[in-house]
Amino acid sequence: MMIAAMAAAVLISGCGKDNGNDNPVEIKDSSYTGTMKVVQTDGSVFEQTGVKVGVTFNDDNTLKLVMYGVKFSEKMPLTLDMTVEGINWQASSTAGYVLSGDNLIPEAMGGPFPDYVITGFKGTVDSSKLAFDLTCGGLYPLSFSGTCL
Repeated sequence: MMIAAMAAAVLISGCGKDNGNDNPVEIKDSSYTGTMKVVQTDGSVFEQTGVKVGVTFNDDNTLKLVMYGVKFSEKMPLTLDMTVEGINWQASSTAGYVLSGDNLIPEAMGGPFPDYVITGFKGTVDSSKLAFDLTCGGLYPLSFSGTCL
């Protein structure tokens, strides 16, 4: 019970802190939950709700994003955790942080997935929400929109 309470406190405090000045809210090791949509090659949209995404900001103005237990198609027989490193972040006075990236190789199931390179990553994150769009493997537009846990 004590461990669960400590974990909840870390998640709540990780989403945002007032830093007492006009700079954007500092966000470190935050977790979000929301809806992921993937446009299939036939034009249909696969939607997965309750997707958890972890975001870790690095000091070099990049971040690591981890999508937990995701499927990219109804036909996909299993879920996996997908990690994308090297996403650029830049402070914004209106959007918390603006996210961007191109030609990023995701990792899943213990290794890189170069056939599913991430292009056109664009998004925003602040102390309460995370939203991004990207294209996976040049064929699959993906979007996520969620709120802080």
